[in-house]
Amino acid sequence: MSYNAKGNRPFEWASKSQHTHVINDPSVQNLMKRCKFPSTNEESKNDVLEHSIEINTGASRDVTTIIAVDGGYTEVTVRKNYPSSKVAFFQFGGLEFSLDDLKQLGDYPFIHPEKMEKFKKLARFKLAIPTKATSLDSLSMVDSVRIPIIEFFNENRDGKKYIDTLKWLVFHEFKRKSIDCDSSLHQITFGSLPKRNGEIFKDVVVNKSDIDGQGYFVYGGEIFNLIDILRFHEVVDEELGASGILGYLTNVIEHIIIVHCIKEIVTRKPSFLKRFLFIKDGPLGFFGQTAKLHKDMRELCNLYIDEHSLKLVGLEKSGSF
Repeated sequence: MSYNAKGNRPFEWASKSQHTHVINDPSVQNLMKRCKFPSTNEESKNDVLEHSIEINTGASRDVTTIIAVDGGYTEVTVRKNYPSSKVAFFQFGGLEFSLDDLKQLGDYPFIHPEKMEKFKKLARFKLAIPTKATSLDSLSMVDSVRIPIIEFFNENRDGKKYIDTLKWLVFHEFKRKSIDCDSSLHQITFGSLPKRNGEIFKDVVVNKSDIDGQGYFVYGGEIFNLIDILRFHEVVDEELGASGILGYLTNVIEHIIIVHCIKEIVTRKPSFLKRFLFIKDGPLGFFGQTAKLHKDMRELCNLYIDEHSLKLVGLEKSGSF
C-alpha cells in the first residue's frame, strides 16, 4: 500500500483498491442476499400505513396533552490515577406540554427563546451507580449496583414511589377493577435471584403478599428485592463490572416513568387517559435480561388501548432532548 509522504497516511485510492474484490466475492454476495437491511423510506412508509389507526383530529380530537420521556447516561473515570475505576451517572427527563402550544410554536416563522420556556420545564430524575472497580459500602459489585437502583425506585416523589409502580406492572394490578373483579396476579416467577453464599436460585415463585413496601422479601432465609426481577445480577461481573447493563437500565426506567404517569392518571380519572399522548425516546421493547417485562407491558397496553384509548409512541431521534 502506498502512503502520503507528508502525512504518513495511505492514499485514498490505495486503501480502498481491494474493496471491489471483496464485494464481488461469491461468498460475500451469498451472505448479502440472506441479510435484511434497514428499510427504505418508501418501505417504512408502507409499514407505518399498514399498522396505523385513525384518530380524531381538529375540534373533535382526543389528544390535548403530550408527555415525553427521555433518559441518558455517562460513564466516567472516578480517579485519574485509577482509570479502570468507573461510575455511571443517569439523568431522566419528563416533559409535559399541550398540543395547542406545540401547534402554535409550529406556526411561528421564527421561534423566540421566550416561547421555548414552557418546553424547558423538565422533571428531572438522577441516579448514579458504580460500574467497575468501585465498591459501595464495601459490598460486592452486584450489590453495589443493586442498592442504588433499589434506593432510586424507593425515592419518595410527591408521596409516590417507582417501586410501587413496578409492583403494579408485574403483578398486573391494572386488571383489578374491584374486590369482586380482580384478575391481577397473586404470585410471579423470578427467573433467578442473586447468589447468596454460593447458592444459586432459579425460577423462584414469590407471593405478592410477601413483598413489603420497599420491595423486599425473604426467600431461603435470604433477603431479596423486587428489583431482582430485572435480572441485572446475572450480567454484573466482579471483574468486568456493570457497564453492560447501562443501556438496559435506562430503557427500563424510561418505561417505568411512563407507566407511573399512566397509573396516576387512571387512578385519579380514567377517562382522562385518552387525552394524553406518551412519547418515549427509543423503542418500546424490553431487551437483554429485562426482556420478560415486555409481556407485562403488552398486557397493560392491550387492556388500556381498548378501555381508555391509550396512545404510546416510541420515537427514534438524534440530538438533545
